[in-house]
Formats: sequence, C-alpha cells, structure tokens
Amino acid sequence: IRFGSTVHLATCRMGADLLARGGGWASGWGQAIALAGLIFTSFTAADLAISSVHGLATPSYIAHHLAFITAGLIIRGHCMLPYNASILLAMEVSTP
Repeated sequence: IRFGSTVHLATCRMGADLLARGGGWASGWGQAIALAGLIFTSFTAADLAISSVHGLATPSYIAHHLAFITAGLIIRGHCMLPYNASILLAMEVSTP
C-alpha cells in the first residue's frame, strides 16, 4: 500500500480492495490513527477559538493552529495518509 485511503469516512475502515491487496495488518491502526486525528483536530480548533476569545492568541499561535487544523481536516476528511498523519501527531505531541 503506497498511500492508504478509504471511502469509509466515518471510521476510516479499510475497504475490501485494500484488504484483498494485503493491507489487513493496518486496518485497526488506520482506525486508531483516524480517531486520534479527529480528537486532535477538534482539540486544536477549540483551543484556537478559546484562546482567541480570551485574547491569548498571537499571530504565530494562530498560524500554527490553522496549519494543523487545515492538515487535520484534509487528512481526516479524506481518510488518507495514515502514516504521515501519525508522524504529524507524534511531532505535535512531542512539542513542549
């Protein structure tokens, strides 16, 4: 599987075509990554809204959050690139 994607947007469950090509080993991981991405994107959007309302958001803070919200919506909205998405999540978690 070069670039994983699926049409099952609710859970990002792999389709029969990917499972038939040997992608079954990644089926559960893809769903877990999709859930983590959904939670992270929701948290980032809420954090940006709350910080903006209370005057805590700087221009760089807003740009950073908008970049991750955009990436999260694109990746999760199309259930694609689970490996890249997990790397992005790991990078953000490791940021102090």
